[in-house]
Amino acid sequence: MLKIIHMTFVYISIAGFIVRGVWLLNGSVLFQHKITKILPHVIDTLLLISGISLAVVHSISPLQTPWLAAKLVAVVAYIGLGIVAFKIAKTTLSRTIAWMGAMAVFAYIMMVAVTKHVIPLM
Repeated sequence: MLKIIHMTFVYISIAGFIVRGVWLLNGSVLFQHKITKILPHVIDTLLLISGISLAVVHSISPLQTPWLAAKLVAVVAYIGLGIVAFKIAKTTLSRTIAWMGAMAVFAYIMMVAVTKHVIPLM
């Protein structure tokens, strides 16, 4: 059940990230809406809690599990690129590059989660 909860938050989080990116790049006023700024933090906090809970329940540590360590490093990169895309970058091109980079990192995170390998083979 915990894995289903975690995966649900993963899908909600990336869907929200994609929608917010589209709104940002299209100059939509919805990007500036209060709920658009608050809800992603709530969802991502629940995602993090469910992920930590999974690791605790299954007794896995990123210090002893290379794929989990790689996933966590990639999550930090994903967050960093998201910050660049949504807050730091000033031009549409730089926002687009950071946003697409974050989605590429997300794809890597998903592949690592599925394959349990640091370098997932397709």
